[in-house]
Amino acid sequence: MPDYSPVQLESFVQSRAPQIAQDIVSAAKTSQNEADLVAQVEKLVDRFADSFDLQLHLQRERTLVNGRADAVYNRLVIEYEPPRSLNKSNSHRNNQHAIQQVKDYMGGLERLDRHKKERLAGVVLDGGFYIFVRYRDDRWYIDDPLPVTTHSTETFLRYLLSLSTEKALTPENLVRDFGENSNVARQVVPVLYNLACCSNNKKVETIFQQWERQFREISGYDPSSGQLDAVELAKSYAVKVKKPDLERLFFSIHSYYAAFIKLLALQVGHYYLMPKTGTGLKAAASYESSKLCDYLRKLEAGGLFKELGIRNFLEGDFFGWYLEAWDESVASPMSRLFACDARCRS
Repeated sequence: MPDYSPVQLESFVQSRAPQIAQDIVSAAKTSQNEADLVAQVEKLVDRFADSFDLQLHLQRERTLVNGRADAVYNRLVIEYEPPRSLNKSNSHRNNQHAIQQVKDYMGGLERLDRHKKERLAGVVLDGGFYIFVRYRDDRWYIDDPLPVTTHSTETFLRYLLSLSTEKALTPENLVRDFGENSNVARQVVPVLYNLACCSNNKKVETIFQQWERQFREISGYDPSSGQLDAVELAKSYAVKVKKPDLERLFFSIHSYYAAFIKLLALQVGHYYLMPKTGTGLKAAASYESSKLCDYLRKLEAGGLFKELGIRNFLEGDFFGWYLEAWDESVASPMSRLFACDARCRS
């Protein structure tokens, strides 16, 4: 997602909410059943997101341990009900049933995606009313049914934006977003490989040779064995050379994942330990080259964890070598890695 400011996002919400509210009300009037309503509302949401190149990570009919949620936009659960079936009072049976479903689905997401319920939200929508559901301070907060108006639709759109920009720390998400063939891996690894092969920095070469010896001792890998197809491995990371040096390719891939894990640890550390202090990854991703390099040097020396008294956690390994050969070619893909890591939360 582009790095829009909160003011810009709020402007988007306020400019689009009147028409979207009108269109949802019209959809409820013309829809014959729940499926029709879902199709029309999702088109409206898609158009809203596409206008600003926003990625809302929709999962339709997400299967959970306790049923299937109609739509999950990352951390927002939408429970659609048949058009005009909700009542203006939550004491009504239809409302109570829909609210309970949202609660159950939020509990299912907490278990599957490891999001705390406090970081989730739910909404019931029948085209005539919204019912917003949150969990705070060990209790559920259920709003009274709100007619679909410009004001209530602004709230709905704010939920969509605020709860759709961070991804759960699940193996599936991490492999998809950072594994081989991912966009960020295919940007970072080729640059690291080029540095590992072409840098004239003697320290870089010394570090590689030390890593190479340990790698062979620990893995038992024999580069002459032909166990791996270097060309295919290189292709999966967009390293475009006819005869890749397999060990330098391994070194580059290993360095990429080491950097990713360090940034992920920092992101989680900022969120859980010091959420109101220090510089988060999202801000650091916009640094110019030399400032970003300095930030990474501090990270490699222990950074936040050293300040908290945690020693030898992010310091003293091989994989900060790229800082010795830092240039503009490294800055851009590393900024992208920062930005992608910043979207992860546990």
